[in-house]
Amino acid sequence: MSAPRVTRCTTWLRLRMRGLRYREISRAVGPWMGALGWALSRVTELSSNELAPLEVTLIEPIAGEPQVGREIERLGFTKLAAFTLPEFTGENSTHVYLDHAGTTLAEAVWFKAVGGERTTVALSSLVEGGSVTRLRTVELPKDAPLDPPPGWLVRFQAGALGDRVDGHRAALAALTGKPVSVEPATLYDHLHIGHLEAMRHAFTRGAYQAAEPAQVEALFAAKGLTREGDATAAAAPPQVAHSIE
Repeated sequence: MSAPRVTRCTTWLRLRMRGLRYREISRAVGPWMGALGWALSRVTELSSNELAPLEVTLIEPIAGEPQVGREIERLGFTKLAAFTLPEFTGENSTHVYLDHAGTTLAEAVWFKAVGGERTTVALSSLVEGGSVTRLRTVELPKDAPLDPPPGWLVRFQAGALGDRVDGHRAALAALTGKPVSVEPATLYDHLHIGHLEAMRHAFTRGAYQAAEPAQVEALFAAKGLTREGDATAAAAPPQVAHSIE
């Protein structure tokens, strides 16, 4: 039996449909199903059974290459890391590349959960000195359905990956702020802060709610998670924080 995975996260969240706006549901499932989902969420409490950590604290390196790896490298990116995130429901893997300018990350993400599986490539850059602090380009609206935090600009661009990269670079060049260089040593800080900022924003406005203890316990059992310094965590229900300071 493999050793337990130690997590330092204290709060797991699940999506709350009643807290979503119509445009957010529509991005995820399309306008017709979005209208139905929005209407149903007004009269009954609908929530997702998939959990996400408020804060990512457990990152496990993995081997292998995504199918789009060579294409990403041909577009001027160098691979920095590959990992899986066990604190999420379902399975996932991420391969992260940095462009030669040092200002844009390409994340080749595969994830599998209740709704099926998907592989996509997202691009992200940090900006300072302007109204936009983080620029993200994703393939489809369902890859980033929620309205972003203040200061974030999220673009949707389907089609060829090369066109998406060119579009992201053009959008970055058009911003008034200065692109921030991402050093390999600070990669995980970059990703961690981005996730935490997005989840805090969604939780604060009611798009997410704290998961019930039984749901978190089931996640711990499925993923072999245990808490730091708690040798009996695997046999005891995890404690769930219901507020965010």
